Amino acid sequence: MARSPSRETARVSTLPFWGGVELLRARFVTQRFSRHFHEGFALGCIEDGAMRFSYRGESVVATSTIISLFGLLWFLPMGIFEAAHTDLAAISPTGWLVVFYYGAFVTVLAYLFWFAGITRVRPSTAGVFTAIMPVAALALSALLLGEPIGWQQLTGCGCVLGGIVLISR
Repeated sequence: MARSPSRETARVSTLPFWGGVELLRARFVTQRFSRHFHEGFALGCIEDGAMRFSYRGESVVATSTIISLFGLLWFLPMGIFEAAHTDLAAISPTGWLVVFYYGAFVTVLAYLFWFAGITRVRPSTAGVFTAIMPVAALALSALLLGEPIGWQQLTGCGCVLGGIVLISR
């Protein structure tokens, strides 16, 4: 029996063993909210379809959440392994500030700026910039940090640039 495309459902459950984390599993066809904020942290995962929201008069698809969740799931096992084998008490306050800086600015703000930018260009332009990022990172690491460039890196750059040429035809 097929589900009706307009049927909306919602179910909330609480996980007491995780400090009372609330889980919302819902199916919304269209939902409009007035301006609001959350007093706690909210994390969303879209299983099917796409979440669109209006930001400064433009319709935006919530792809950054999906990519961030995939990255979390991909790196979580090794992160747990590293945390279990690291003496966290030995990390200096400066070390913790560096970790916070990297998480807040290098990761979160970079993704926010990136996704804000790609919504303003054509998909083909965004694709080229996505592909060129490792080439730019290599060039900047050589220019600014004096990192050596070997044949492996040059081969990788050639593959990236060759791919861009092939899909641009």
